[in-house]
Parts: sequence; C-alpha cells; structure tokens
Amino acid sequence: RTIAGYNLWKDEYDLTENAIDSILKIYVRFNKIEKEDPTYKDYAVEALKKLEAGDKDTVDLWKWIIKISLEDYQKIYDNLQDIQVEFINDEDPDEYYDTQKIHFSPYPLIRLTHTLYVRNQVISPGFYLLTPREYNGQKCVLFKQAGKIKHIVPIFEYKTVIPEYEYEKPPKKWWQIRDRYTFQTQYYERKIRAFDVYSDFYEIDLYYRSGLSKMLFKKNPY
Repeated sequence: RTIAGYNLWKDEYDLTENAIDSILKIYVRFNKIEKEDPTYKDYAVEALKKLEAGDKDTVDLWKWIIKISLEDYQKIYDNLQDIQVEFINDEDPDEYYDTQKIHFSPYPLIRLTHTLYVRNQVISPGFYLLTPREYNGQKCVLFKQAGKIKHIVPIFEYKTVIPEYEYEKPPKKWWQIRDRYTFQTQYYERKIRAFDVYSDFYEIDLYYRSGLSKMLFKKNPY
C-alpha cells in the first residue's frame, strides 16, 4: 500500500526534508481511500506482484522506504530519556488509588516471549502489568511483576484518545451489575498493541483510559 500510494501521489509530498512523515501520510491516505473505494486494492496488489517479481524500480523503492524508516526509528530511540525516580520497596504508591473501587488489577497484562532492550535496561521474557505514569513532567510506563516495579520505560509519544471510539463496549448483561464504574471504565478501557518494526525494533502501544503511550524497544543490545 505504501508503494502503491507513493506511485500515485509522490509529486504531492515533500520527500526530501520530511520523507518519513510524507511516507506515513501516504500510507494513511491510501488506507482511507481504499476503505471508501475497494478498487484501490488493485493498485496495492499490482505493487506487491512487482515487488515479488523483483522489479528493479519497485525493489529499490521498498529498500529506500525501509532505510528511511529505520533511520527515523533510530533517532527516536536515541532521543529517549532515562526516567529518574526512586520508589520505596519498588512499589507503585499510586496503585492504591487506582484499585480502591475494584477487586482486580486495572492494568493490562502483556507476555514477552523474547528479551527487549531500552536504553540501559534489559527486559526479560515474562508477564508484566503495564502502568502509565508521569514523574517530573516525563511520561513513562511501569513494568510490574508481583506488585513490584521491575522497569521504568520512557515513551516516545503520547496521545489523547476518545474512550467511546477506542474501546469495545461491554455486553449488555454486564450493565446489570451494580458497580457499573468497575466494568465500564476500569475493565474495558485498556488494551495493548505490539508489533515488529522491521528487524531491529519492537513497538508497544499502551491504551489506558483516555491516553495512548507509545514505547520503542530494540531487539538486540547493540
């Protein structure tokens, strides 16, 4: 889709100073138009066939897109700041307030199957509860196990989301329960999206209530 969109609209974007931003805009634009006009899928299929067939121009374009994308992610990673904060007994003091009205953890759980690296931290495989926090004006995500903070991960981007549009609504039968607050706002307004960024990076997007926290990790320590 990126290649197809590039071939259609490359003259409309600044691909010298803001190449990666333009590529992302092209990708979003193509996906939006394709939903409205399914015939645009034919452009994507044609581009994919050329790529698989080894068409030189298409292959060169794909390599260029990967190159500038990796360069952009490397800049993002290099600009991540370590979060300087200390905790008593490695415990999150704000967790008490988050769990006052509920009987289960409000934080989403993720299982890592491979080691990830962020700055000077090595995050081992395992289950972690992800908790968004802010300290001294720096937003971050706490990785917790058995009630203890194991890692403090900086985020590279934060966005405000609209819960009504971002999260699935609970089944009707759950609305019958007396404590509506528990199930409507605590249990459902959380989710995680995680994906590979080519071969070098891994991104985890944490949605929690009205916020989206984006984290970037390396797959290798170098």
